[in-house]
Amino acid sequence: MAINNRQKTDMEIERLLEFQRTIAGISSRFVGLTNIDDAIKDSLRDIGILSGAGSVFLVRFEPDSGIPARIFEYSRDKPAREEMPEIAPVLFTRWNSKISNEKFVRIDDVSLLPPEAADERKCMEAIGAIAALGVPIVIDKHTEGFIGLFNLSNPIHWPDDCVDLVKLSAKIIAKVLQRAEAEEKVRAKEKYFRTIIENTVETIVIVDETGKIKYRSPSIFSMSGYKPGEIIGENFTNFLHPDEIPIAINMFYDGIKAPEKTVSAEFRIKNKDGTWTYVAVIGKNALNDPVVKGVILNLRDITESKKSEERIAQAVQHWRATFDAIRDMVWICDESCSLMRVNKAFAEVTGYEPRQIIAKKCYEVLKEANIICPHCPHKKVISDGKPVTEIVPVSDKYFEITASPVLYDKTKVSASICIARDITRSRQMEEALINAAQQWHTTFFGIGEGICLTDENGHIMQCNQAFTELLGKPFDEIVGHDYQELLIRPVGMTPEVSIIDMIQETMIRQKLTLQLDERWFNLIADPVFNEKNNFIGATLVFSDITESKSANEKMQQLYQVETDLRQKLEEEIKRRVEFTRLLVHELKTPLTPILASSEILVEELREEPWQSLAKNVHLGGENLNRRIDELFDLARGEVGLLNLNLQETDMNILLQDIVKYMVPVATNNKLEFTTHLSPLPPIIADEDRLRQVLLNLIGNAVKYTPAGGKISLSAYPENNNLIIEVTDTGSGIEEEEQKQLFQPYHRAAGDRKNFSGLGLGLALSKILVESHGGKIWVKSQRGDGSTFAFSIPIRNHPELSEK
Repeated sequence: MAINNRQKTDMEIERLLEFQRTIAGISSRFVGLTNIDDAIKDSLRDIGILSGAGSVFLVRFEPDSGIPARIFEYSRDKPAREEMPEIAPVLFTRWNSKISNEKFVRIDDVSLLPPEAADERKCMEAIGAIAALGVPIVIDKHTEGFIGLFNLSNPIHWPDDCVDLVKLSAKIIAKVLQRAEAEEKVRAKEKYFRTIIENTVETIVIVDETGKIKYRSPSIFSMSGYKPGEIIGENFTNFLHPDEIPIAINMFYDGIKAPEKTVSAEFRIKNKDGTWTYVAVIGKNALNDPVVKGVILNLRDITESKKSEERIAQAVQHWRATFDAIRDMVWICDESCSLMRVNKAFAEVTGYEPRQIIAKKCYEVLKEANIICPHCPHKKVISDGKPVTEIVPVSDKYFEITASPVLYDKTKVSASICIARDITRSRQMEEALINAAQQWHTTFFGIGEGICLTDENGHIMQCNQAFTELLGKPFDEIVGHDYQELLIRPVGMTPEVSIIDMIQETMIRQKLTLQLDERWFNLIADPVFNEKNNFIGATLVFSDITESKSANEKMQQLYQVETDLRQKLEEEIKRRVEFTRLLVHELKTPLTPILASSEILVEELREEPWQSLAKNVHLGGENLNRRIDELFDLARGEVGLLNLNLQETDMNILLQDIVKYMVPVATNNKLEFTTHLSPLPPIIADEDRLRQVLLNLIGNAVKYTPAGGKISLSAYPENNNLIIEVTDTGSGIEEEEQKQLFQPYHRAAGDRKNFSGLGLGLALSKILVESHGGKIWVKSQRGDGSTFAFSIPIRNHPELSEK
């Protein structure tokens, strides 16, 4: 029978009323209710009845994951339950993508789901769901779950009022869940803080604005021995040490004037048994807090830490006193070689104040260097983690530095402590002893004389290499034996007396001569005493005098021979000098009238050829006279009887005179004569003898230089000597000829044919130059001319000084 409009309207009104009753019932069901789970189940049942759904369920997600954590379900055919394993995994995966965006899911016919929802359709068909509806549960703008409806009988177009019913229900339940979670958090927080306060070792005390205690935590008993009820209502100053009450009152009243202000201090509080406990107090003004309405005092027992601090302070004081009292240098370095602490000895050695040193690099202070020492003990400790000792030079001193690691967390080396002992003096003494020992060893074993050391009984304790060679025995066969077993008795000594006995008897040095086989020795024996001046042995030194003895004998023989030869030589020299003198006298006696007569003839004869003949006779006589003088000078020079007339000579004037004299001679021979004369200092010399040397050298240059050649004269000072050189452009001299130029009577083969003379000029020049303390030499090459030069010292001549 068709439903008329009135009935339809009545039905809609009835459904609306039922909708409102259902919503009102769901809303009122959660007011003042403690068991929310039952209320949720009843609400799901009401939604199922009103909507006609075969199954209604509620799903809660895990926080931040979207994974179903809890499921409530109502079904008309079976009782409500909290598990729905057959639909949870697959179904919710697809629904979550929409639900998480606060959209609802509306499926009128499961069979019409698209292909991509095949798993979802398969899941719902497996439980008989033909239509479905899902509405999100949103708490604080976050989707925390959803309410779902299944129709199990036929497809259905879910009406709008049904959707609105589920939405309103979801909001009501969301608020209920939010409130329940907030209340649970509050209860959990209260329980959490209550547990902390009741179990903390610190004590919480709250006092009002007058200072009276209105709350105390249970730990007050373990701290002070008071039970909680025994201090409520008491003023907090009743429990403070009298010396600290004024400070505490000032801090308290200053604190209550500043809301939310936090202050901290340390006080002593009186325990029930009369003792005192140190506490650290942190106070916060919470008088304006409507819950607290007081000042919160957090008390922490610091008695042990105070005692520890006192012990630590005493230990630090003792450590610092000990640290600074150590006479050795002590310092602590971090990993980067920065100084963390130094003692007074360190500061005194480096010349700094301790405060100036801290944070500087140790090598900057100790060695004034910019980089770490290659053998730094601190560096080795940091890398190896083991103590190390090194000898380190610092300026002109030596330090023995011992570095030990400072461990952080028992494993990592964070620093090192270094102790330096000045070993400069001991090092110097050690080096001196080593050097002395080395020198003694080198000297002892290197001495050419045989040496042995004996004890007081004459047993050899040590000997050198020369002593082993003297005996012809190895070291091992000598040491430990009696020296008398190894030596022949000294000459003139009786068998009963030994040199050791003689030393012990006299306690002074003994000298003897002894013979070993065919060799002779001088023996010097010295006593050796200990620090108590007791005789403990002797030093025996054997000097081999065999060769000297033989040499003395030969020397005596040679001396006699030399004496005889010297007498013969002196007699020969006398005869030779006398012969030369007589020869010169005999030659000059007839020559004198010849020179005088020829000179008169040259002046008187005016006609030729008589004048030329006279000149030739006179010139020949003069040449012969010079040759006789040269021969006599050479003879006297060879035997050391040539005397020099030494006086201060101006070489500038002498050379100018020589040049004036020789320039016309050179010009007549068609030679160019040049000079290179530097200003010369005066010298001590025989002017006539030097003139003789110069004329000889320049005359030879003129003689041996062909026409058109050049001759030069040079003079200059050099290294306290006056150097004079005569250079020509002649034919030069062979090297072999140069070796014999300054020998008497030497003439080159070509010279004998072309030039006259005895070959005495250069030999006599050599004698004259060397008599002045100078040298003469020649530089020449065949075909390249020659340079004759000589040197005269620029100093006072000893013979002249004696005069």
